[in-house]
Amino acid sequence: MAAKIRSPLLAMVLVASCLLLVRGEDSPYSTTEVKLFANAYAQAGSTLRIADVASISAGSAEMRARIAKLDIGVLSSEQCRVTRREVELRCLLAGISSSQVRVTGNAELVVGRLSPGELRLDIERLLEKEIRRQFGLENDPSVRLLMEEQLQELAAEIRGRPYTAQVFLQSQMPLGRSQVSVEFLVEKGRPLAKRLDVHVVVERMVGVAVRDVPQGAVLDQSSVKIVQRPIASRLDLADPNRLVGGIASRSISRNATILASHLAPASRKAANLVSRNDLIDVVVDFGQAQVRLKNATAISSGGKGDTITVLNPSSKQRFQAVVVDSRLAAVTPLHPRSP
Repeated sequence: MAAKIRSPLLAMVLVASCLLLVRGEDSPYSTTEVKLFANAYAQAGSTLRIADVASISAGSAEMRARIAKLDIGVLSSEQCRVTRREVELRCLLAGISSSQVRVTGNAELVVGRLSPGELRLDIERLLEKEIRRQFGLENDPSVRLLMEEQLQELAAEIRGRPYTAQVFLQSQMPLGRSQVSVEFLVEKGRPLAKRLDVHVVVERMVGVAVRDVPQGAVLDQSSVKIVQRPIASRLDLADPNRLVGGIASRSISRNATILASHLAPASRKAANLVSRNDLIDVVVDFGQAQVRLKNATAISSGGKGDTITVLNPSSKQRFQAVVVDSRLAAVTPLHPRSP
């Protein structure tokens, strides 16, 4: 059985101690702090409330909610001024005593007219910077937001306060219409996680066919042109620096952007028709007549169209010949050289 407290003075001390123990930041016994922002923004014609111009902390949740809803005027022009004294008087008019609330922060702040267009530009620049950084892009991408409603909602939550943001991108760079996850961190507020609808366009140097190119044709300077184009979809573009000399694996229409699939892969070389040390025939063209040299020895290997070195079995001289078929080469005219 608990012992009775006989001394009234001791009882008062114990009660006061208990009150101090429970008097924390969120305790209903603590003073609510209203701290004015350095600056704020609101929609023109909207009613300004204390929550629009200040952070509210400590005290009870009921008191914080009550103070947050108190109106302090209407933003009727480009900007208006709100002073700490005005906020104090508004609280007093609502029956909240100076012992219940403490107004701190700037003595005065300017509330400007909220411009979703400016917020749009800020977020676009943020996304562009992060896409460039996270994917190591050399050329700057331009990002266009698609849904104005998202910006209006976000602007209302940020209220012009300074914020930082972290952009979360997938492993593949977003191109065309996509969604990007962004977490906004606002002063004295909880993180705002948003998924923004964006349109990502990347400027790229690409090859364009300036005329119809048939399948099997070799691309040259007269058939392709290098231009800069905005790319808004995932395309496996051909390397513009390696177009000339490439072979069209299919027909390419005039003005079409040349893709990697339009060209025969560089690694797709003809199989060797002649191998080193093979005995081959060499056709020598003398204009009106041809001579076939049999059982010549191939000193090097090659596929169709490759130039190889061949050893004449009779003279033991070496010469160059072009592979035309399996174990068959040709030369015009014969250019022998000493071993």
